[in-house]
Amino acid sequence: MKKYIPNFITSLNVASGFLGIVSAMAGELVWASYFVLAAMFFDYIDGFAARLLNAKSEVGKELDSLGDVVSFGVAPGVILIRIIAGLYGISGIDGFMQADFWQKLIVLSPLLLPVFAALRLARFNVYQSDSSDFTGMPVPSVALYFIAFPLILAYEKGGYFYTMATSPYFYLLSVIFFSYMMVSNVGMFSFKLKRGEDDKNTDAAYQLLLLFFGLVLAFSFGFQSVPLIILTYVLLSFVRQILNK
Repeated sequence: MKKYIPNFITSLNVASGFLGIVSAMAGELVWASYFVLAAMFFDYIDGFAARLLNAKSEVGKELDSLGDVVSFGVAPGVILIRIIAGLYGISGIDGFMQADFWQKLIVLSPLLLPVFAALRLARFNVYQSDSSDFTGMPVPSVALYFIAFPLILAYEKGGYFYTMATSPYFYLLSVIFFSYMMVSNVGMFSFKLKRGEDDKNTDAAYQLLLLFFGLVLAFSFGFQSVPLIILTYVLLSFVRQILNK
């Protein structure tokens, strides 16, 4: 019986992602972001449960990846399409068809997120399943960056990222950048307690730095800290890769 528990938790990840998509399509973008956050919670504890119960399986690994595509690729993509369409005043298919070419292109640009998320996760399953490091940006981190913006628009009036969140071009550039990062060869450190030959956590310094900056930013900027924390993670990973050469 215990071998089914991790897969059940992963199924809650899928269900939360689906509810996020439904909420976004209904225009409830704040609720959509909360459902994606719930999916992240289930995505975290399913791996913990699998290790605790010694119930890892190939089916569970594939189910986890499929769930991540739904929750952290498709759901954030739909959320962004709704945000960008709203910024252009586009409502429904008729409004979309009346938009000019560049507006249509920018509105549809979040389609890149589920596509590159699927590519990222497929590559992870083939090449990286047993690694504690990441090659390319983890898909949940990308999702966390984007789902912060409905919360910023709803609760944070003013500030740099609030201003950015009202610009369709900002979303276009962000989508292109993070789509590339998901399939890049940039080494991203994880939060697993990886140990090297000297029996010390080899990434502890970077993990602690991100934790420190994350706490400072969270207390200082509220929801606007989330994109800053994700960008800090990217920057620290670049620094780590350069220093490790």
